[in-house]
Amino acid sequence: VLAARVDKNSRLAGVVFSPRAALVYRPQPGHSLRLTFNRAFSTPNTISLFLDLSGGTLPLGGPFRYDVRAQGGSDTGFTFRRADGVPMHLSPFAPLIGFTNRDYLPSSAPVLWKEGVAVAQVLAATGDIDPDLARLLTELPPPDDSQVSVLALALNPDGAEFVPVPGGLEGITDLPPLEAGITNTLEVGYKGLLDERLLVGASGWYSHVTDRISALRVISPNVFLDRASLNSYLAEEFLARVGTDFPNDAAALVAAAAVSSAMAEIPLGVVAPEQAGGSGAAIVLTDRNLGSFELFGVDLSLAWYLTDRWSLEGSASWVSDDSFTAGDSPGAEVVPLNAPGLKGSVAVSYRDPAGGLHGTVRARGVRGFPASSGVFAGEVEGYGVVDLTMGYRFRRSGLWLQLGIQNVLDTGYSAFPGAPTLGRMSLLRLRYDTPRL
Repeated sequence: VLAARVDKNSRLAGVVFSPRAALVYRPQPGHSLRLTFNRAFSTPNTISLFLDLSGGTLPLGGPFRYDVRAQGGSDTGFTFRRADGVPMHLSPFAPLIGFTNRDYLPSSAPVLWKEGVAVAQVLAATGDIDPDLARLLTELPPPDDSQVSVLALALNPDGAEFVPVPGGLEGITDLPPLEAGITNTLEVGYKGLLDERLLVGASGWYSHVTDRISALRVISPNVFLDRASLNSYLAEEFLARVGTDFPNDAAALVAAAAVSSAMAEIPLGVVAPEQAGGSGAAIVLTDRNLGSFELFGVDLSLAWYLTDRWSLEGSASWVSDDSFTAGDSPGAEVVPLNAPGLKGSVAVSYRDPAGGLHGTVRARGVRGFPASSGVFAGEVEGYGVVDLTMGYRFRRSGLWLQLGIQNVLDTGYSAFPGAPTLGRMSLLRLRYDTPRL
């Protein structure tokens, strides 16, 4: 069996070719072997392409804040403005040094120093730091990049903390437009009827995934002055002023440590792409294509017809892992499968064609797994539930009465981060089938 399709999306470059081939062999009635290859694609959805909204602000005190903004990649991607090859930044403190918060500034130690000193003057005016110390900072020569390092740290929305960016400022690269994710899968399977009462199925598969689309991730890291090198610079400058601004070396070193610690905590700017929306300095989150990864798994099923009325069914599914590292670069991302690595079910059914009574008791279980979709991220705890289905068909009437109870034991569980805790759910249905003409 051969099949193929070609897809063209006006917002994506190129076309997507998806072939499918299956070889099925039936050695005898009731038994079949199959070997299949399938190439599937996943087009970025409208949210991934066109999302553009503010998710709130990151307050820095007073009127200073960052806009935390979620944006789609559309068909343009994201580019960063650069000075001497280094990505430039926007700063909510830029108006303090004669610029607007939409002016791109070099991400260098001298510029960040000016922003930090300007913040110190504001804090001195509000009484948060010593005015004499703030005045002293204005008298110091701005350090150069060989004296004080600039750090690139990205906001982690889950933990509300800043984490290092692999490769630092030099590791920030332009993001190309989104592409369709591609999954190539090879599967081999068997299905057969044994002894006319046992139906079994087994399959094993291998998948290679490329360009999977991530959940929302921060692509605009903030820039900070490095505490250690800043402390060394301030210590040298303050020691030179012992006898004038400081009574002794110890006081100068204590002041240098205090100032460097406070200044290094302030996100002085954000390396925002040129496509960043809003009217201020924005921390941008977006979806992006990830590197490739591989996975494989096994699926098993059986249906055993014990008698003409009783049957036993079971199924199990296993995947090699529930999360994968996409790519080999230092910035490779861990990708949750958003599905359990192991799940299974077993059911006992009764059916009386003559009497009209039927029912099934099913137990199903899922192993815990990590999950991430947009802002919904976390760990799904494993769970097991029992379901009951019962029905009765009234003779010669075409009328059916059916009762379904999911989670009979009322075991509370949540199937995905952000989803509510589910308990018992019962549904009673009355169905009528019209007589055949």
